[in-house]
Amino acid sequence: MKTSEVLKTITGVLKVEIDENTMKVDVPSWDSLKHIQLIMEVEEKFGVEIPIEKVPDIDSVSILLKLIEAEEG
Repeated sequence: MKTSEVLKTITGVLKVEIDENTMKVDVPSWDSLKHIQLIMEVEEKFGVEIPIEKVPDIDSVSILLKLIEAEEG
């Protein structure tokens, strides 16, 4: 996984510029629907499956990046 590719994917879903330090609370468009769309897009694009029990804990780009790395294993 390339961090830049993940950031580009997230930007495409949320329609805002983000970086690795972006928090969910800082992005008005990152609502519950966008959250699910984001997870689905990342899973499809990078061939990973984020455990459903971890989805509610994703409140920042850095947490999402760590989960993707862990799933790529």
